[in-house]
Amino acid sequence: EEIKTLRNKLENIKRNNLKLSKKTSELEVEIRRLNDKEAEYKLMCGNLKTENTTLVENLRQEKQQLRSLQQKQFESTINNSKNENVAAELKKQQQQLISQLQSADASTEALRKESEVLRGKIAASDARVEALGKERGDLRAKIEKSKQENVKLF
Repeated sequence: EEIKTLRNKLENIKRNNLKLSKKTSELEVEIRRLNDKEAEYKLMCGNLKTENTTLVENLRQEKQQLRSLQQKQFESTINNSKNENVAAELKKQQQQLISQLQSADASTEALRKESEVLRGKIAASDARVEALGKERGDLRAKIEKSKQENVKLF
């Protein structure tokens, strides 16, 4: 009778071990999936940071070029003007250039806001990467616990 009971316990242990092995395999697959997802998020964050930096730098250069062009054009036209009509036309051109500069400033502000949005997305992605890392750690702990239970059962 005792041998029969022990055999039943042994069979239960074998079944449980099989279930735990299967669960461990599933958890390892999930960890690999999470690792892939984390790598994807990190790549996306890097791409967003690079794109944001490029946009801001390009706009800065364009604004600088526009200011320089405005100044040169204004100085050149003033130097060549001989009468009030020419000076009035220059004033008009200057106002147009100022308007263009204000438009560039508005574009800068829009890009700054877009940059803030991108920073928010990057922060959200970083938080998701952290969450995935924690989830991976939790899964590893479960696997370790399952392995320890397997060892105890034998």
